[in-house]
Amino acid sequence: MLDHFPRPPHDNGRGVHWSPSQYAWGQDNWSFWKEQLQAMNIKWVKLLDDGGGSAMGLVKRLIDIEIMPVVRYYREEPNPGRISAREIETSKRYADIGAVYFETNNEPDLALEWEERKRPPNWLDIVVDNFIIEADMIRRVGGYLLFPAFGPGGRGNPFKMIVERGRRDLLDGNCCLAIHNYGLGRPLDYPNDTINTQGVPLAFETWEDRGGLWAWEMDYKTVNQHRQRLANPNASIMEDSTGFRAFEYFDALINEAVGHSIPIFTTEGGYNVGQRAGTTFGDDPRYPKPTPNWTGRLTDDMFRYLEEQAPDYYFACMPWLIAVRRMGVFSEGFENQGPWFTHHFDKQFGLNGVLPVVSMLSSRPGKVRQDGPVPQGMRTFYTGPDLTGRNFDDRFKYLEPQVLLEPVADPTQPHWRLIAAEWADEREAQGRAYIYAKALDESGQPLENVTFQADRGDAIDKAQTKGPIDHYWGNVMMTGLLGTYKVSMAQDNLPSDRLVNVGLGNEVSPQSFVRTSFFLTFQKVAGHTGGTPTPQPKPILPPEPEPVPTPELTPTPEPTPTPTPTPEPEPTPTPEPEPEPVPEPRPELPERKLDPRLDSLTPAVTVIPVADATQPHWRLIRVRWADKQEAQNRGYIYLKALDEAGRPIEGALFQADRGDAIDKALTKGAVDHYLGNYMMTGKLGTYTVSMSQDDMLSDKLANVGLGEPGAPWDRTAFFLVFQKIPGQPKPALAPVPAAMAAPPPPEPISPTPMELDPLPGPQSIAGPRAADPAERVNNAENLSAALLLASSEYVIPVNRASALYQYAQTKSLGQYLSAEFPIQYKGVDYRAQVFERGIVYVRLDRPGVVKVIAHSLYREETRPTKKVESSPQSESLLQRWLRVFGLG
Repeated sequence: MLDHFPRPPHDNGRGVHWSPSQYAWGQDNWSFWKEQLQAMNIKWVKLLDDGGGSAMGLVKRLIDIEIMPVVRYYREEPNPGRISAREIETSKRYADIGAVYFETNNEPDLALEWEERKRPPNWLDIVVDNFIIEADMIRRVGGYLLFPAFGPGGRGNPFKMIVERGRRDLLDGNCCLAIHNYGLGRPLDYPNDTINTQGVPLAFETWEDRGGLWAWEMDYKTVNQHRQRLANPNASIMEDSTGFRAFEYFDALINEAVGHSIPIFTTEGGYNVGQRAGTTFGDDPRYPKPTPNWTGRLTDDMFRYLEEQAPDYYFACMPWLIAVRRMGVFSEGFENQGPWFTHHFDKQFGLNGVLPVVSMLSSRPGKVRQDGPVPQGMRTFYTGPDLTGRNFDDRFKYLEPQVLLEPVADPTQPHWRLIAAEWADEREAQGRAYIYAKALDESGQPLENVTFQADRGDAIDKAQTKGPIDHYWGNVMMTGLLGTYKVSMAQDNLPSDRLVNVGLGNEVSPQSFVRTSFFLTFQKVAGHTGGTPTPQPKPILPPEPEPVPTPELTPTPEPTPTPTPTPEPEPTPTPEPEPEPVPEPRPELPERKLDPRLDSLTPAVTVIPVADATQPHWRLIRVRWADKQEAQNRGYIYLKALDEAGRPIEGALFQADRGDAIDKALTKGAVDHYLGNYMMTGKLGTYTVSMSQDDMLSDKLANVGLGEPGAPWDRTAFFLVFQKIPGQPKPALAPVPAAMAAPPPPEPISPTPMELDPLPGPQSIAGPRAADPAERVNNAENLSAALLLASSEYVIPVNRASALYQYAQTKSLGQYLSAEFPIQYKGVDYRAQVFERGIVYVRLDRPGVVKVIAHSLYREETRPTKKVESSPQSESLLQRWLRVFGLG
């Protein structure tokens, strides 16, 4: 009854609950999370989806690294409702790629999971009836539905009710069970541990070792009084399942109903820092609140039990929770519950953003319990050839259709080899929709005026590579969606590798005209040589083929001058006293260039220099502030790090200290102009930004945050450049003649200015529109009116008469019309985002309760009609291209 249920390869049962959001799952830093999952040898991940595939990007990445997802369709107050055709269509897409386990309900024994938080008397009948209907729907598309987990200590036998309704077939190999077996600070063998059954007393040394007063909240003598009072020699898992062993209780209910087991999954549970009180039952004073170290020990022991002793039906354990804020989810309630990656406990327990459980799990791979059966979709997820020796963008596998390499038939003959292929999403492409190609000769030198082509089926577009001013990149503009183009070289009558399925679109909207770009590097290969051409580094974005003036928000820093070595003076016949050591002239520190507007912010943003600038340190040499209009509604700290010679550094660590915790991030590579970024959620005065690399001192920028004069929550941005400064040189035994100290002229460094192309959006609210937007919002008649007022400041105008918009309308594609933005109304903080069909908003203190209101932020005449009248105005560049390519 268990053998046919899919499992990942080399399954050890070890898992984790992912982000508590159905939208933020680490997409901005996936390489980090992938590395952590593989280091801990995680094989199962529980995740949330909005029912329409919001987690598709995460699911594809997990399937690609052979981790089995368990997908929960998150619905606010899901009972007494049921899923719709939308969730079923999404389930089919997931099942096709190997994600076959689903949850559609959550803890229905608790009133908070029912509409208006009112659980009816016949709640279990409703839950069972809905489960039968939904399980049939999920099975028809190749998935398995998990019967919903009850809250800790939930009672009743719904499995007998399923049999009584004539649907035993569901329990005979066609469904599974989810449980939430939180440990609540109790040992793994609870309720049969000696503390619970015999009241074994606590020694002072153990009281102290487990965390003292913080963990116990009382002295050890009082703990012993509770242990004596609450001892229960007759304890049984069938009477008290409020602990890790709850799977035994539920398996007994299933066997009572059908005489065999079904797969059981922990989709929440385990041990959390400071948590010993459950959803249903209160605090148990006999056990300590787990410290970070004790949480790690209990969790590691839990996985050891799973690997070595757990029954076969207990498939996997995915305890709560890997990360919250580190995933971009801003919920203090969840952050307090001890995610594995958090800065919440750093200061109290001397940590650095990671709980000890991570290193404990990373130190041992775990024991393989079973190898598969691996679902077909996981086995065949990637459909392309081996890419060893080529530098290909990993994201090609996650596009639909997958962007794939078609190598030449005979690579031993002279040909053009595609050695590097990178993709730039809509942010990285900066609004440019091109195929860029570069050609190299046999020795790796770039070639000018070499022909390449983009075959789109009905025609072939050809272009040539360019010269050094364009970094040798040729380009072809894309107008077709993913799956349209096959790109190859067309030079010297040589066969060529091809990149197929190239086109516009992204992971979220593969069939929408999202402006993205591709960067391809081909190298000429003179037959089989036994070697492989060297892959090229990630490309720097070439200039726009039709130049558009773009303001440079971050000037390229000049390199630090280096003094010319000075010989000691020739000795003279006249005896001189022994020279005293004097220091060689120290190279002048790079000039600081600070935005003059920093002083006018409230509080003023100021530089805190290091105490001793003669020591090696990071010097803050550039600070640029961008108001809401300049920042294009991007509320980030952008940071670049330079080495001693002024060259940008990839992967340098910087930090934003917000008082209660320190968030860290890394600088990025060439395609991002080496700018790392950190999203701000606090107002001016919240953050102190500095470098945290190479154990060196660092200048700091204090009082950083969102807001501008008159609008304290506007999404503004900061651009910082730090440079590594060497220490004071050792003293020399002779003075250096002044004439010899002049530095040589600095060598130029290729500019890589940070660019933010203008996006359509509202004008800055600074200046003549002097009325305080925050005050107008706060004085609105009600919350709906406040949201409409706030939204008008962030909404992005849409040309509803454009060809692209009309296409989107025919496909019923809703667009987002603004970035996510903060709003404060009547002392309550919210976050909101405008979509075509409503304004979605959430209270920050209630992150799980997302709501929507309707809006009419456009004039009636701008709304789409069945027939679009021709405009007497001259056509735009975009309209001209659409007409030329037959899309207008």
